[in-house]
Parts: sequence; structure tokens; C-alpha cells
Amino acid sequence: MVALEAQRFGGQLYNETRVAAGYGYRLGQISVGGRLEMLQVSIEGLGSRRVALASLGGQVEVLPGRLTLGVYGYNLGQARLASYQDERVPTVLRAGLAYRPTAQVLLALETEKDVERPPTSRPGWSTGRWGPWPPAWAWPR
Repeated sequence: MVALEAQRFGGQLYNETRVAAGYGYRLGQISVGGRLEMLQVSIEGLGSRRVALASLGGQVEVLPGRLTLGVYGYNLGQARLASYQDERVPTVLRAGLAYRPTAQVLLALETEKDVERPPTSRPGWSTGRWGPWPPAWAWPR
């Protein structure tokens, strides 16, 4: 799978522009992907700075249909925006687990670590029917 992205955020005083390309591949129960990104940050009165970023991720179905493990690393090269106070784009590492005890219940846990901050964890759950929408019994069809 190939992905392209173009994004702009902000206004005249501060803005970010991103252009990225990614590639993902699935081989059986394992999926891997990578992304290259060009980020430009502009601040009125200070100018703008452009940096290249690289990200990698992977996912494995430990127990197919039941337990999935995923990992992701953003800005693995620790790109520097400015030498003043060694300002860098955040480097973020994430790992997550998703467990389906039944077809209607999903339990999830993600842990995130910005290399300059303490780790955080986020649990989550979902209940309900997964699959084609609308379900076969929905009316009108």
C-alpha cells in the first residue's frame, strides 16, 4: 500500500506544512510500514525551517482475530528545528495491544513515550457489532 499526504496547519503568525509519502506491506500476520516526511515550520518574525522526518511501524497478529501487538516510532532521526536550546521535533515511540475476548468486545492499551517526557498509557474498550455496515438486518436496505 502506498500513501501520500499534504497538510497545512496554522495561520500567518505560526504555521506548519507537511508533505509525506508512506509505504506499507502485509505478509501473513505481520504488517510493516515506513514514512518519509518533509516538515516546514514558519513563525512570523523568526522565519521558517524545513526538516526531514522518518517513521516506522509494525503490527503482528499474535493470536489471529484475538490479540494484536503494534509498535510505531515517529521522527526516529530526532530532527532538529533550531540550534537554540537544541529545539527538536518530538521523537515519539508507541506500543499497543488490542484484545478481542468476544466478537462484540475489544479491549485496548497504548503506551506512548516522548523521549523528553515521562511515558503515558491509555486504555480503551469498544462494544458492539463489527463488520459490514449497515448490518444485514437493517431497514431500509
